[in-house]
Amino acid sequence: MTTTVRRARPDDATTLGAIHVRSWQRGYDGLLPADVLADLDPVARGQWWAQLLQAQDGTPDDTPGPVTHVAERGGAVVGFVGTGPVRGSDHGESASTAELFLYVDPEAWRGGVGRELMATATARLTRAGYTDAMLWVLEGNARAIGFYEATGWEHDGVRRVEVIPGVTAAELGYRRQLG
Repeated sequence: MTTTVRRARPDDATTLGAIHVRSWQRGYDGLLPADVLADLDPVARGQWWAQLLQAQDGTPDDTPGPVTHVAERGGAVVGFVGTGPVRGSDHGESASTAELFLYVDPEAWRGGVGRELMATATARLTRAGYTDAMLWVLEGNARAIGFYEATGWEHDGVRRVEVIPGVTAAELGYRRQLG
């Protein structure tokens, strides 16, 4: 099945909220407490996405600002990637370092959607003038780590502890050069 990648629109927010929650619930099963995963609210996450996408609306792809793209299959959104400036300053990033996050609906895992989103994200960041990019992955998330390493990312040795919906969890930093 063909994957089409396009800019996310504010009317995608509800779908992104649902995908975000489903991907966490499946991908973090066994890594985060079951009750925390069960309590994730796709409506609340959709509202968060509505605000984010509204703020991004009109941001050109070739500028450093935050931008989200979605992947569609058969007219349905099945994943998304957010790109832009690094959020925070965990380990000495410069203005030429971007950050990204990528989630795919579990029903579309291992079907090439993540690779399409990653290709779009890295091309977009290069056009925007970034020279390298970083991302965070939940420690122990072997599926995601395998994907990132297969697409050219390397663990940079940085580990941080974050509070992720009310639970403390470790994340690993990954980087790759762009262009």
